[in-house]
Amino acid sequence: NPCYLEAGIFYSHFKSLSMKLLLYLLVGLIIQPNTVEVEKPLQLYCSQLEVIDIVAKEGNNPSYVKKYIIEYAPSAIQEQERYNIPASIKLAQGMLESSFGRSRASKNLNAHFCIKGKNKLSKRFFDKAEKSNDSYKGYKSAWWSFRDHSHLLTGNGEYSGNLTYSWIFEKKNLTWINYNISIDNTNQWRKKKGLKKIPKIWEWSWDKLENYEKVAHSIQVSGYATDIKYANKLIKIVKKYSLNELDT
Repeated sequence: NPCYLEAGIFYSHFKSLSMKLLLYLLVGLIIQPNTVEVEKPLQLYCSQLEVIDIVAKEGNNPSYVKKYIIEYAPSAIQEQERYNIPASIKLAQGMLESSFGRSRASKNLNAHFCIKGKNKLSKRFFDKAEKSNDSYKGYKSAWWSFRDHSHLLTGNGEYSGNLTYSWIFEKKNLTWINYNISIDNTNQWRKKKGLKKIPKIWEWSWDKLENYEKVAHSIQVSGYATDIKYANKLIKIVKKYSLNELDT
């Protein structure tokens, strides 16, 4: 019977289509959990100490890198919670300026950020980059070095009233407009000193940066260091050692 034949063909196609749809649904359910991006995965599922341990042991990090992260990441996170300075940038600056805790200043003065100035524990060190023989502040412990660095950046403690960098750590102020004002001022100063101008990041590129990248560039354009590659060096360290996992 032609009717039965057509009905059979229709049922066969319908059954095949249904099986395909069911298969697609099953595949979708299996794949979906693995394709959804989860913000801050380590911080969602791990304790603070576990996050630090995972970051320290990620990849083939040299022993001195692992040691530095495990030993000083807790201080960086503590300062982040109190002063809103990204732990990734705090740690990257410490790594860069103390050569991962191996420099003379960090060993003899507990100075991880090479802040120039005089106190009871200060000592002169020759700075190869700046070719100067200035005094660097010394500290009773590395923790005090981390705290003094926070005070410098946020205009607290003995740096009260110094607002050079403090705008960076208020989210509403961390904008391209303020960055633009800072880089113009700093580049005018650099020109007088015979230093190369810091390349400007334009607004469309600024909007695509991660928060820690904006902070790194803003610290540089506010005059923190004369090294024209300073911000890029910090960002490279953060990315290389996944330090952004420590940020909140």
